[in-house]
Amino acid sequence: HPHDIYKCAAATLWDGSPAHCRRNSKNRLQDDSGQELCSNWQTSHGCDDKTHDSKHSCSGCGRKDHGAQGCSRAQK
Repeated sequence: HPHDIYKCAAATLWDGSPAHCRRNSKNRLQDDSGQELCSNWQTSHGCDDKTHDSKHSCSGCGRKDHGAQGCSRAQK
């Protein structure tokens, strides 16, 4: 189920569980600790940029081995 993460502002996932991140005042994805996440990492194509690996975590569950489009908690 492709989802436009560049426009998404949902605070919960499709099943009602809380998302790992929210949009900040700059409209960027941010986790609870204030770390901005890489938006490209959330897409099905991912991100190859190794200069900001700390920003590579799933906006849905927080795991670092996939982005939102690859999350097992995403709507199928």
